[in-house]
Order: sequence, then structure tokens, then C-alpha cells
Amino acid sequence: MQIVMIEWEDSCTESTWHRKDSGLDTTASCVSVGVMVQEDTSKITIFQSISITTGNIGDTITIPRGCIKRIRKLKVS
Repeated sequence: MQIVMIEWEDSCTESTWHRKDSGLDTTASCVSVGVMVQEDTSKITIFQSISITTGNIGDTITIPRGCIKRIRKLKVS
């Protein structure tokens, strides 16, 4: 299992009233750490939890490659 740290950019929403020129055109810089479970040319999926008894995984996130800024492979000792 490969543990990775993914730096990525997420979209942001704001549901209150604002002036159009109030600087709401920002995104959120994010970091997610987990075990890589699936990847293809358009996306990467990682998980953060695994059941010892069943092998089922949880706490998954799928990140589009277009949002990913950097992927670091982490070593576990």
C-alpha cells in the first residue's frame, strides 16, 4: 500500500450577499493524506481508514487530476 500526500485546489462557495468586487474569486488550498487505492488519467482516490476484520475501506476522497498541484509518496518505517 502506497501512502501519499496530495496538495490540491478546491472550489469554494459563498451563500451570502456580497458586492461583485469584494474579492470572492478565491479557491481553497488543501492537503489530503491517505493510501492510494485507485488512479487513472482523470482522477486519484485515496482512503484513510481500513477495517482489520473485513478489509473494507472508509474515509475516501476522489480528487480530479486537474485540481492536483503535487503528489508526494510517503515512507512509513
